[in-house]
Amino acid sequence: MQTKPLTNWANFWQTNPEGFNDIMNLSTIYFADKLEEKYPLHNQDRFFDLGCGPGFFINRIVKKVKLVVGTDISEKYIEICEKTFAGATNVSVVKLEAYDFESYSNIILKQNINRVIMLSVLQYYENLNMVKKLLISLKKNANNQKFSLFLCDIIPENHSVISDIASVLYNSLIKNYTFKFIKFLAYAIFSDYSKTKKNGLLKINPIFFTNLANELNIKSTIVKNLTIHSGRYSVLLNFN
Repeated sequence: MQTKPLTNWANFWQTNPEGFNDIMNLSTIYFADKLEEKYPLHNQDRFFDLGCGPGFFINRIVKKVKLVVGTDISEKYIEICEKTFAGATNVSVVKLEAYDFESYSNIILKQNINRVIMLSVLQYYENLNMVKKLLISLKKNANNQKFSLFLCDIIPENHSVISDIASVLYNSLIKNYTFKFIKFLAYAIFSDYSKTKKNGLLKINPIFFTNLANELNIKSTIVKNLTIHSGRYSVLLNFN
């Protein structure tokens, strides 16, 4: 599989593309509700939201769990989180560079994390080798800290962009987000997102995770219908 470097994507997200926020919020609410329905939260859960953006997922779970740590490569998004959760004693956020696997591990160990979430993140990874490095790095923690990792909203090969647009539009209509959806489309078409997207989004078939999980001796489960984009899927990995 040929993929393009992350550099342009990293630069894009670091410029704080707030034009995505409305639809990102809708998508995150949908995901958080489905996640809690299928995998209920517990008041002792300690979450690590890796790629937290402006904190939409944190906002959905902050009152239901013991701790949430959020990281993102965007300084602006981290500033937004800091302001949003200034009064929350169980939330901490930090800006990290892409692929800072050592820092991820340190957070998991030092904060006794038991649930890690990566929502709509892997499509911006450089290639499959970097995804493998992520899982190998996290696997090293398993002897000292047991946790689950949810890789969510993964795009498989031969996936239709039209189906993504249709599913987001459908849910926008239900939630009366039609204007925000149109605004989002205009932003996606006419902003730097469209130019950057030409460099490609990483697409990964489920068999990649199944094989890698077997190689690393990690229990894996392919989960569908957890995110708003039809045709995309998620993977639950148990590092126990």
